[in-house]
Amino acid sequence: MLDSSDIPFVATVLHPNLKLKYFKQNSYAPHEVQKIRNKIITLFSVYNTAASSDEAISNKSDDSDFMSFVSKRSKTEKTKGDIQRYLSEPVIDGGVDILAWWKGNETRYSSIISLVKNYLGVPGSSVGVEREFSGGVD
Repeated sequence: MLDSSDIPFVATVLHPNLKLKYFKQNSYAPHEVQKIRNKIITLFSVYNTAASSDEAISNKSDDSDFMSFVSKRSKTEKTKGDIQRYLSEPVIDGGVDILAWWKGNETRYSSIISLVKNYLGVPGSSVGVEREFSGGVD
């Protein structure tokens, strides 16, 4: 699993104009790029498995353990397929609104879209500590 220091890597890979190309063009060694790729694929798989488990808990039924296993496995395989397809496609040219791009491709990458929303849907902010605790007075 990734820790918080890996979040910028995930966000970079999720940018359809950058993906892994950013790392290749910025002096990252090939083994480092492969390590980032493997971490991303692992993260998507783990995230998808967790989402499937949450879904199974919320939709309790009389399904057998075997059917649950088959369902989770097929979702994991679809997720890996979506990730690998996304990473193998060429980056898109020019400036692009990342969130609009993902919204337009939501059905194409349906198995990874919830992760995209979690990583890219939170706007970054920077507030000085003293300003935050002083009630906004400079």
